[in-house]
Amino acid sequence: MRSRYKTLILWLVLMVLFVGLYRVFQTRDDDAALLAWTALEEAVELDGVERVDVTVEGGDARGTVRMRDGTRFQTGKQPLGRFTSLQTRGAAVVFKDEGSGLWSGIVTQFVPILLLFVFFLFFMRNFQSKGTDLLKFEPAPVANLQPVTLRGLEAARQQLLDAAKAAQAAAPGPRRILITGPAGTGKTSLLKGTAFDAGLPLYALPGSRFVEVFVGVGAARMRRVFEVATASQPCIVAIDDVDAFATRRVLPDEKGLVDERATTLLELNNRLEGLTPMPPRVLFLATTSRPELLDEAFLRRFELRVALHEDGTATSDAAPFTSPRSPPA
Repeated sequence: MRSRYKTLILWLVLMVLFVGLYRVFQTRDDDAALLAWTALEEAVELDGVERVDVTVEGGDARGTVRMRDGTRFQTGKQPLGRFTSLQTRGAAVVFKDEGSGLWSGIVTQFVPILLLFVFFLFFMRNFQSKGTDLLKFEPAPVANLQPVTLRGLEAARQQLLDAAKAAQAAAPGPRRILITGPAGTGKTSLLKGTAFDAGLPLYALPGSRFVEVFVGVGAARMRRVFEVATASQPCIVAIDDVDAFATRRVLPDEKGLVDERATTLLELNNRLEGLTPMPPRVLFLATTSRPELLDEAFLRRFELRVALHEDGTATSDAAPFTSPRSPPA
């Protein structure tokens, strides 16, 4: 409902702006040609005058004449009695005070400008608030972890639990584990079960959380995740459906084009094994149902791969391993 009200207000503002700008840029009476008084009297006698707008200026007056053929003229300053005499001859004469005409002109000219300013101010604040919302990202551990029953996956669960305990004690062991398998085989449940069994905080995020329209947002979020994990270690960092951004990198079609997914992947690769060392008491887990799509450099970061199968079993293999579609070395 709130967005509907915003849209309605926006359309109302646009309509008022259109009408106001039309009034500002329409033909001004001040630009009309000067009409001699005798010519005006003759036009009134011939019924050629549609209307005379008279602005009273003290004891004198100034008139704007609108002919029936659509043309406009100015009379110049004349005694007020002359316009009164035109009215007695049957001409449509409308009197208005100079002050009211002045304020009418001010309103006509400046209100549209003010509304235009308010519209752009509203637009910029709305745009800035959206940009600020994108940058407001503070990962939090998964709350209320519950025990998970995974039949047939006891060996894989124990393997992940051993890695979590090794990370907790800063002992040797795998710190980067990839969990693969078709949808519904229990990858996400395995993440939660490992964190519950180890008693460690779990920072779990879907891969789509790092994909945004603006370049650099995903990489900034990835940095923030590892900053929070470093301060909270020992803990587990998990990215579910990592193939949302960790696919094979290709050259952009256009020069100078920056791929948001590639930028996020580069940041993650650097955090896992690069110039920025991975925290020693942090266990990183990633899941995907499409391992054949993953980037080769990203795959080489993992020390262990746990594959879940549709029959309810699981297998594991240690590094090095590559994408199933890659040619053998």
